[in-house]
Amino acid sequence: MKITAEEATLYAALIAAAMSLITLVFTLRASRSTDLRAARRATLSTSFSELGALLYELVALSVKMKQMKNGDKFDEVRKKAETTSEKIDELRRKTRYPLWGLDGGLRTIRWVPVYIAHMKNERDGERARKIIELSTKLRETIDLAICHAYFTGKPPTQFQKLAVWWHARCLRKYFDGGKPDSVVQT
Repeated sequence: MKITAEEATLYAALIAAAMSLITLVFTLRASRSTDLRAARRATLSTSFSELGALLYELVALSVKMKQMKNGDKFDEVRKKAETTSEKIDELRRKTRYPLWGLDGGLRTIRWVPVYIAHMKNERDGERARKIIELSTKLRETIDLAICHAYFTGKPPTQFQKLAVWWHARCLRKYFDGGKPDSVVQT
C-alpha cells in the first residue's frame, strides 16, 4: 500500500499533535510539582532555622539539667527547657503538613527535660546518660529529615519517617521500661 503525499502530511500532523499533547501533560505535571515544592519550602522557610536551633537547645538544656543538682539553678534551667518545649510544639503545629510523619518524633523529644527531671537523684547515672544519648540520636534524625524537606522541597522520605519513629520509640520505651536491653543497643 502506497501512501499519498496528503496522507503522509496528515500522519505527520497527527504525530506532531500527539507529541504536543504529551509534552503539555509533562510540562503541566512538572510545573505543578515545582509549585508544590516551592509552597512546601516557603512554609518551612519561616521556621526551618528556628526549629533546628530549638531542638538543639532542648537537648542541650536537658544535658545541663542532667549535670545539675536540685535547687534554684535546676528549676531555672528546667523552666527554660519547658519554654523551649512549648516553642517546639508551636512550630510542630505550624509545620505539621510539610513535615508529615515527623510529628511523633517532635512530640517525644519535647519530653526529654521531663524525663531528666523525673530522675531526681539518679541524674549522674547510666540511665540519664542513655536518655541523653537516645534523645541526641532522635534530634539528629529529625534534623536530617527537616533539612531534606527544606532543601528538596519534598516531604520527608519514608525511610526518614521510619527512622524518626524508631528513635522516638526507643527513647519512649527506654524511659518507660528503664532497662538498657529494652531497646536496640547502639
